[in-house]
Amino acid sequence: MNKILILTIVFALSITSIQARDLKVYFIDVGQGDAEYIELPNGKNVLIDGGPSSAVTSNLANFLTNHSITTIDYVVLTHPHDDHYKGLNYVFDNCQVNNFYDTKMNNSGATGDETMRTKATSEPGCSISYPSAGDTLSWDTNVTVKVLNACPNTTSSSNGETINNNSIVLKVTYNQVSILFTGDIQSTTESSLVTTYGDTLQANILKVPHHGSQYSSTTDFLNKVKPKKAYIEVGTNSYGHPTTEAITRLQNTGATVYRTDQSGTLTYSTDGSTDITPDTTKDIKAGDYVKPATIHFGSTAPIKKKIQELKDYKDALK
Repeated sequence: MNKILILTIVFALSITSIQARDLKVYFIDVGQGDAEYIELPNGKNVLIDGGPSSAVTSNLANFLTNHSITTIDYVVLTHPHDDHYKGLNYVFDNCQVNNFYDTKMNNSGATGDETMRTKATSEPGCSISYPSAGDTLSWDTNVTVKVLNACPNTTSSSNGETINNNSIVLKVTYNQVSILFTGDIQSTTESSLVTTYGDTLQANILKVPHHGSQYSSTTDFLNKVKPKKAYIEVGTNSYGHPTTEAITRLQNTGATVYRTDQSGTLTYSTDGSTDITPDTTKDIKAGDYVKPATIHFGSTAPIKKKIQELKDYKDALK
């Protein structure tokens, strides 16, 4: 066979292999809080929220360490409640973050959100953006990331419902498969989304809003989303999450419901047309302990980069 023809076939197979990469989502068990890690088909990665700052925050550290994650291309804070942002302190201290998507909603009843945001602004090489509803985020040429809800204008509130309803909502679509990430939106925003987007809200996978609260996952909203699988990120709490009512509404819509408090970190993977991996893993269990780092470098990108280079060199010698 002609050498040029052989090289052409090999190149074509390589391109096909690249295009066939999967999109994978980890719903990380961080106890009563949210943290979703996404591996995009082009090899880049995303972290949506970082969970709380408590004993179980070590689960996020465990996850990043176990998966050798030292750089995150895109970090998203859906809204400034501590069960979503406090774990991001660890991320900015221990990983290189290249892009941070934030909301201009200020939690006037707390100061911790501004502490975390200060770390973001001091992160070397990190671009900070405030998306608006209707925006499309350029994360992967084969994946459409649509912003359905956001808070791009400076707003301040101490009301929990107001803050929840200003959560960044993203619809991630890879070929025929869509995943809806909803933060902590409640019925008011769900109703607005139904009015604005109608049937285009449909998504195969739903990150259940607000940990399965009785004030979220309304029937009208679910009838438009029509999820086949619904993932609830929840831990021990005094709020009654997830409520029986919310779970019943999800199941009545035809969704299979998965919970991190029952199964630990959950995974979902797709090639853009079908599900290709089991729905659950025992990647991290609630309460797992991670020994604190004995050396702390803060958000110094050159040092973190050098550490990674040394690790890569060490691995290459094995």
